Amino acid sequence: MELSPILLCLLAAVPVLLLIILLVGCKWSVGRAAVVSVAVDAVIALSAFGAHPLQILVSAAKGAWSSLSIILIICPAILMYNIVREAGAFRVIRAGIQQATPNKLLQILIIGYTFSAFLQGITGFGVPVAICAPLLIEIGVSPLWALAIAPLGEAWGNTFGTLSAAWDALAAQAGLNEAMPLYWQSALWTAALLFAMNLVSGLLVCWFYGRGAALRRGLPAVLVLSLVQGGGELLMSQVNTTLCCFIPCCLALVVSLLLGRLPLYNTPWELENSRAMEPSRGTLLSEQAPQGMGILHAFSPYLVMTAFSLVCLLIPSVKRALAGVSVSLSIPAITSGGVEVTEAIAGFSPLSLTNAGVFLFLAAGFGFFYFRRRGWLTAGSGQQILRDSVKKALPSSISVMVFLVLANIMSGTGQTAALAGGFSAVFGPYYAALAALVGMLGSFITGSNMSSNILFGSFQMTTAELVGLQPAPILAAQTVGGSAGSLISPSKIVLGATTAGHPEMVGAIIRKLLPVALLFSLTSGAVVLLSGLMLG
Repeated sequence: MELSPILLCLLAAVPVLLLIILLVGCKWSVGRAAVVSVAVDAVIALSAFGAHPLQILVSAAKGAWSSLSIILIICPAILMYNIVREAGAFRVIRAGIQQATPNKLLQILIIGYTFSAFLQGITGFGVPVAICAPLLIEIGVSPLWALAIAPLGEAWGNTFGTLSAAWDALAAQAGLNEAMPLYWQSALWTAALLFAMNLVSGLLVCWFYGRGAALRRGLPAVLVLSLVQGGGELLMSQVNTTLCCFIPCCLALVVSLLLGRLPLYNTPWELENSRAMEPSRGTLLSEQAPQGMGILHAFSPYLVMTAFSLVCLLIPSVKRALAGVSVSLSIPAITSGGVEVTEAIAGFSPLSLTNAGVFLFLAAGFGFFYFRRRGWLTAGSGQQILRDSVKKALPSSISVMVFLVLANIMSGTGQTAALAGGFSAVFGPYYAALAALVGMLGSFITGSNMSSNILFGSFQMTTAELVGLQPAPILAAQTVGGSAGSLISPSKIVLGATTAGHPEMVGAIIRKLLPVALLFSLTSGAVVLLSGLMLG
């Protein structure tokens, strides 16, 4: 019996709705909820969409293989973070920031706005909040406001941060690559919306600290830093998406320290009645900085990472040589009963030496041996660093793999198309207003903009085509909404709150940041909708 399009749309939505219920309602782990959703999705594909078992297996294999390109970024990124933390480099960085300026507002902006974004550019996965919230508490910010400020600095960088892991996931799900004009158009739209998000985030940091008085004092710094961060990302999005967040964030961090020398910020200034401040409680970061370690020593792994990336990705001959060393999955054509179940694919999702994980691993290796040689890492620290890295990377890696398996099964068996068909029939061109909210929801339930892009990237692309909307702004809305959703991601907030020693504040932090996340998502949706209506 042939099912109606509406019923097929509802059935295609079941795995996604089930995922939401299990994560939010039942409070299951991401990996466990995703596995159950995959199993239910497979049953629906077989029974309602007429999928062949081999079709499901091949789609699952494609998803698992595609996940490796992302996992190869996750693991060394976390490894490098643990090496830098274990060496005590973050204590040196905190001291350097305090020495750079006596202006309390600028200190907060440097830590919660530029340093948080810098960490997102290279690491991601909740690390910026886990590091910057305790740093803010160290300089006198109350725990609640520290945990509200730190996510603002990292959220806008979610898409092109972690050396563009979330963006790469979106492009892959939408079927885009660097040889296609739509790839660069989508990157431009995304970077433009994130530029606005970056500016507003900086202003919100000032507002949280001291409302109007802090806004007036901090406005010049925010304008300069936003121009470097958001404006730099906008320009570089048309050159190299892998580095378009990291490089501007590196420059912005340097610029923020230089701002401390200007007359406006080189003298002590703080608000006595700021609601965001309280005396420093003293955390583990109050420990003495490693002897002999300067600010350049502390940043050395990141400097090496920058050098590797610039040489390997921006010099065409080097990039071509590295891209030529790759391994890919070859999928043969599979027939059953004389009918082709899956088409042959040669060289599916190649992994090459241009993968950002290669540069992260080299920089992490340099950091370990450099810190070890200088005596800042003890003899037995390597095993502890490795254990901590595996413990943190394993759940994220499993989640990414399962999400990609789910997304590929839905796409390969026609469920994504059915879901998009239902949405396009109901909302028509006005769906553009909802695109960012879909991304935000995905990021909220999965804990990651990257996972949101994996789940909904193909859906957003298909819906845009069915409705007759330009795909570039819709894809941009998806990932910008995902960036906004990371502000209220329970998993990230729990990580930051636990690291700061205040796990009881998770609910209060979400309540404070929910209006901000909705503001970013609704505004992005409105811009995309208006542009679509104006441009036809």
